[in-house]
Amino acid sequence: MFRNWRYVSTHPVRDPQKALDAFQKVAKMMQDDAIVLKEIGLAYYALHEYQKAIETWERLLRARSEDAPWMDMGIIYAQLGNFEKALKAFGKVIKEMPNNHYALKEMGLAYRHLGRIRETRECFELARLKAEKDGNAQAAKNYSELAESI
Repeated sequence: MFRNWRYVSTHPVRDPQKALDAFQKVAKMMQDDAIVLKEIGLAYYALHEYQKAIETWERLLRARSEDAPWMDMGIIYAQLGNFEKALKAFGKVIKEMPNNHYALKEMGLAYRHLGRIRETRECFELARLKAEKDGNAQAAKNYSELAESI
Protein backbone atom coordinates (compact mmCIF):
# COMPACT_ATOMS: atom_id res chain seq x y z
CA MET A 1 0.00 0.00 0.00
CA PHE A 2 1.22 3.48 -0.82
CA ARG A 3 1.72 5.91 2.02
CA ASN A 4 3.57 9.14 1.59
CA TRP A 5 2.45 11.29 4.49
CA ARG A 6 4.72 14.10 3.34
CA TYR A 7 2.19 14.88 0.61
CA VAL A 8 -1.16 13.59 1.73
CA SER A 9 -1.05 14.96 5.23
CA THR A 10 1.29 17.86 5.75
CA HIS A 11 -0.17 18.44 9.19
CA PRO A 12 -1.66 15.92 11.62
CA VAL A 13 -5.40 16.04 12.23
CA ARG A 14 -6.31 14.97 15.73
CA ASP A 15 -10.03 14.87 15.06
CA PRO A 16 -10.61 14.56 11.33
CA GLN A 17 -14.39 14.48 11.69
CA LYS A 18 -14.34 17.76 13.62
CA ALA A 19 -12.02 19.28 11.00
CA LEU A 20 -14.29 18.05 8.20
CA ASP A 21 -17.37 19.52 9.86
CA ALA A 22 -15.63 22.88 10.34
CA PHE A 23 -14.32 23.08 6.77
CA GLN A 24 -17.68 22.05 5.35
CA LYS A 25 -19.25 25.00 7.18
CA VAL A 26 -16.61 27.30 5.72
CA ALA A 27 -17.18 25.78 2.26
CA LYS A 28 -20.80 26.93 2.38
CA MET A 29 -19.56 30.51 2.61
CA MET A 30 -16.51 30.14 0.34
CA GLN A 31 -17.59 27.74 -2.40
CA ASP A 32 -14.79 26.33 -4.54
CA ASP A 33 -12.08 27.94 -2.39
CA ALA A 34 -8.90 25.98 -3.14
CA ILE A 35 -7.60 25.90 0.44
CA VAL A 36 -10.94 24.82 1.87
CA LEU A 37 -11.37 22.07 -0.72
CA LYS A 38 -7.81 20.84 -0.12
CA GLU A 39 -8.48 20.62 3.63
CA ILE A 40 -11.80 18.84 3.14
CA GLY A 41 -10.02 16.31 0.95
CA LEU A 42 -7.35 15.82 3.62
CA ALA A 43 -10.02 15.28 6.27
CA TYR A 44 -11.75 12.67 4.11
CA TYR A 45 -8.37 11.02 3.58
CA ALA A 46 -7.73 10.91 7.35
CA LEU A 47 -11.19 9.32 7.76
CA HIS A 48 -10.25 6.69 5.13
CA GLU A 49 -13.02 7.95 2.87
CA TYR A 50 -10.80 7.87 -0.17
CA GLN A 51 -13.49 8.17 -2.83
CA LYS A 52 -14.85 11.33 -1.17
CA ALA A 53 -11.29 12.73 -0.99
CA ILE A 54 -10.86 12.12 -4.72
CA GLU A 55 -14.25 13.67 -5.52
CA THR A 56 -13.40 16.75 -3.46
CA TRP A 57 -10.04 17.17 -5.16
CA GLU A 58 -11.64 16.66 -8.57
CA ARG A 59 -13.92 19.57 -7.65
CA LEU A 60 -10.78 21.52 -6.74
CA LEU A 61 -9.33 20.74 -10.16
CA ARG A 62 -12.39 22.17 -11.84
CA ALA A 63 -12.23 25.26 -9.62
CA ARG A 64 -8.49 26.07 -9.79
CA SER A 65 -6.14 23.71 -11.56
CA GLU A 66 -3.01 25.57 -10.36
CA ASP A 67 -3.74 24.34 -6.85
CA ALA A 68 -4.21 20.77 -8.01
CA PRO A 69 -3.36 18.14 -5.42
CA TRP A 70 -1.94 15.76 -8.04
CA MET A 71 0.53 14.04 -5.71
CA ASP A 72 -2.18 13.44 -3.11
CA MET A 73 -4.58 12.13 -5.72
CA GLY A 74 -1.96 9.83 -7.22
CA ILE A 75 -1.28 8.27 -3.84
CA ILE A 76 -4.96 7.74 -3.15
CA TYR A 77 -5.62 6.33 -6.63
CA ALA A 78 -2.81 3.86 -5.96
CA GLN A 79 -4.30 2.96 -2.59
CA LEU A 80 -7.59 2.28 -4.36
CA GLY A 81 -5.76 0.07 -6.86
CA ASN A 82 -6.36 2.43 -9.79
CA PHE A 83 -2.76 2.51 -10.97
CA GLU A 84 -3.51 3.96 -14.42
CA LYS A 85 -5.08 7.07 -12.85
CA ALA A 86 -2.23 7.17 -10.32
CA LEU A 87 0.28 7.24 -13.19
CA LYS A 88 -1.55 10.13 -14.84
CA ALA A 89 -1.58 12.08 -11.56
CA PHE A 90 2.14 11.48 -10.91
CA GLY A 91 2.84 12.43 -14.52
CA LYS A 92 1.19 15.82 -13.90
CA VAL A 93 3.39 16.33 -10.83
CA ILE A 94 6.51 15.55 -12.85
CA LYS A 95 5.39 17.84 -15.67
CA GLU A 96 5.07 20.72 -13.19
CA MET A 97 8.10 19.74 -11.09
CA PRO A 98 10.52 17.69 -13.23
CA ASN A 99 12.97 17.19 -10.35
CA ASN A 100 10.39 15.71 -7.96
CA HIS A 101 12.04 12.39 -7.16
CA TYR A 102 9.23 11.42 -4.77
CA ALA A 103 6.72 11.50 -7.65
CA LEU A 104 9.10 9.45 -9.80
CA LYS A 105 9.39 6.85 -7.04
CA GLU A 106 5.61 6.65 -6.63
CA MET A 107 5.25 6.38 -10.41
CA GLY A 108 7.74 3.51 -10.36
CA LEU A 109 5.74 1.74 -7.68
CA ALA A 110 2.55 2.14 -9.73
CA TYR A 111 4.31 0.72 -12.80
CA ARG A 112 5.51 -2.21 -10.68
CA HIS A 113 1.93 -2.98 -9.63
CA LEU A 114 0.98 -3.04 -13.31
CA GLY A 115 3.85 -5.42 -14.10
CA ARG A 116 5.63 -2.88 -16.28
CA ILE A 117 9.17 -3.69 -15.14
CA ARG A 118 11.14 -1.61 -17.68
CA GLU A 119 9.23 1.56 -16.76
CA THR A 120 9.58 0.71 -13.07
CA ARG A 121 13.37 0.54 -13.34
CA GLU A 122 13.51 3.72 -15.41
CA CYS A 123 11.50 5.65 -12.81
CA PHE A 124 13.60 4.40 -9.90
CA GLU A 125 16.85 5.17 -11.74
CA LEU A 126 15.66 8.65 -12.70
CA ALA A 127 14.46 9.23 -9.12
CA ARG A 128 17.93 8.20 -7.88
CA LEU A 129 19.62 10.66 -10.22
CA LYS A 130 17.27 13.50 -9.22
CA ALA A 131 17.74 12.75 -5.52
CA GLU A 132 21.53 12.78 -5.92
CA LYS A 133 21.32 16.10 -7.75
CA ASP A 134 19.10 17.36 -4.91
CA GLY A 135 21.74 16.30 -2.36
CA ASN A 136 19.47 13.66 -0.79
CA ALA A 137 21.86 10.73 -0.47
CA GLN A 138 19.51 8.60 1.64
CA ALA A 139 16.67 8.87 -0.89
CA ALA A 140 19.11 8.10 -3.72
CA LYS A 141 20.26 4.98 -1.87
CA ASN A 142 16.64 3.91 -1.28
CA TYR A 143 15.75 4.33 -4.96
CA SER A 144 18.83 2.38 -5.98
CA GLU A 145 17.78 -0.46 -3.67
CA LEU A 146 14.26 -0.37 -5.11
CA ALA A 147 15.65 -0.67 -8.63
CA GLU A 148 17.88 -3.57 -7.63
CA SER A 149 14.99 -5.41 -5.94
CA ILE A 150 13.15 -5.87 -9.24
